[in-house]
Amino acid sequence: MDNGFPQDQAAKGREEILILEDSKPQAQRLIGILREGGYSVIAARDGVEGLHALTGSRPDLIISDIWMPRLDGYGFCQALKKDSGLARIPVILLTSLSEPKDIVEGLNAGADYYLTKPYSKSLLLSMVSSIIADRDSFPARDGAQTFEVSTRGKREHISANPSR
Repeated sequence: MDNGFPQDQAAKGREEILILEDSKPQAQRLIGILREGGYSVIAARDGVEGLHALTGSRPDLIISDIWMPRLDGYGFCQALKKDSGLARIPVILLTSLSEPKDIVEGLNAGADYYLTKPYSKSLLLSMVSSIIADRDSFPARDGAQTFEVSTRGKREHISANPSR
């Protein structure tokens, strides 16, 4: 896939991460951090490219922005989690959107984790390491339950798997 981002060939024994980020500087920073952490990285500019990348690859983790052209992070998560062959791949939404309603929407779209920008390099790598270490026990979302939470006096419903 030639999208202007450098792509890694999945190296044997290296975990592979697919990132979806339309900002080239943000993508390059994320690629650099993940490679420093020892991960193989595939990059896509939006959800359409991300879904296309999944036809030839099954990454260990996906990190996606929300605001992207053609198919945003919410739509990407929904499409991914509807596909039984892809649904078990954990997804981190990494975004500048930090309002409770945005987090609720991301989790309801199928994201498994939510991290806001600006982010700490050490926190990101710690999260990635922990998620990948537990990926074999990662549950499918078909056991998801709806929970009611209150944020700023407003009630929200979140669909989540209680074992996470």
